[in-house]
Amino acid sequence: MFNKEEYGSLSEKRGTEASKRIDEELFQLYEIIANIGYLSNGYYTVTFGELFREYETISNKLNGLLVRARKRDMVKFEGEVLFERKDDNVVIKLEEFKLKRLKDISQEASLNFDSE
Repeated sequence: MFNKEEYGSLSEKRGTEASKRIDEELFQLYEIIANIGYLSNGYYTVTFGELFREYETISNKLNGLLVRARKRDMVKFEGEVLFERKDDNVVIKLEEFKLKRLKDISQEASLNFDSE
């Protein structure tokens, strides 16, 4: 079992900053899905191939972010890890309601989150 960082310590500060960076990267991923995907039945939908082509100029962390987003119940897709070309046709779904709710929460928390 891991020990929790001591309040006010440098380790706690680094952990907090890392969590905020990850949240910002996830927000960016959700916005990209909403911007390049199409809205149908309450979900923004995009294939992995489309998302990969759009995202590769931004970051090499797409798979890690997708897995983390799925753990947070923000996106849905088949498979554990997606691979370029092999999984280009796998559909990734982001629920419109969850994106709107997340934007509301982020605005309340004054996070850096661009509006549509």
